[in-house]
Amino acid sequence: MDDKELIRRIRNSFKAKKSRAEVTESMMKKGYKAGYTEALIGKAKKPKTIFITSIIITVVLISLTVAFFAVFDNAPTRIGESGIAINSPLDGFKVIFSAKPAGAPSPSNSSNGIQIYLEDIEITSEFIAYLLQEIGALDALHKNTITREIPMINFKIEEVEYSAAFENILKISEGLNPEADIQFNSDKEAIVKATLDDNPAEIFKDSIAAGTTTIETIAGEAELFAKGYLALYDSLK
Repeated sequence: MDDKELIRRIRNSFKAKKSRAEVTESMMKKGYKAGYTEALIGKAKKPKTIFITSIIITVVLISLTVAFFAVFDNAPTRIGESGIAINSPLDGFKVIFSAKPAGAPSPSNSSNGIQIYLEDIEITSEFIAYLLQEIGALDALHKNTITREIPMINFKIEEVEYSAAFENILKISEGLNPEADIQFNSDKEAIVKATLDDNPAEIFKDSIAAGTTTIETIAGEAELFAKGYLALYDSLK
C-alpha cells in the first residue's frame, strides 16, 4: 500500500473519532515502524493545521482592515468645506404660530425682531442640515465599515421631501432617495419649533415621543448597526 493510501486511511480513522494512540497502535500491529507511522500521521494532520492557520490569518487580516477603516476612514461628516457649525436658519425671527390674518405682512419688523407666520416659512435644506447637526447625526453616522456604503436619511415634512447623504460633506437633495436607510416623517410646526429652540435635539425628541415625528426604518438591522444608527437612536430616546 502506498503512502497516499495510508494517509487517506489515517484521515478516515481520525474522522471516525479514533485517537492518535489508537491509530498508531493499529499501524504498528500491521507491521509499520513507529517512526514511519508518526511521519504518516503528521502528513495526515498537516492539511487541517494549514486550514486552521489560513482561517486565523484571514480573520486577523479582516479585523485589521476593519480597524483601519474605522479609525482612518470614518471621520465625522462636515457641513460645508469649512466644517464650521451652522446657525439656525430662524436666528433673529419670531415665529407666529396662530393663523395669519388676511392682508397681514410676513415677515414684518417688530421690537422683538422679525416676525413671520408659520405658514409663510419654507422648509429649506438649511433646516435639515441644522437639525441633523443638532441631533448629533453628523458625529454618530459613518460609512459601513465593510461595504463602504454611506448613510442616507429621508425627510418627509408634509409635502416637502429631502434626502441627506452623509459623505465627507453632508449633501442634501430634494426628493426622497429609495436607497435611504431611515426616513423621518414630520410636520412643519415640529421642525420649526425644534429649529427655534436653544436645544433643538430635546424638542425633536419630544416630537418623536408625542408621535408628531416618526422614524421609519428602511434598511435592515445589520446595515443600520454598521452605519452607527444605534448611537443616533440612543441620542433620540
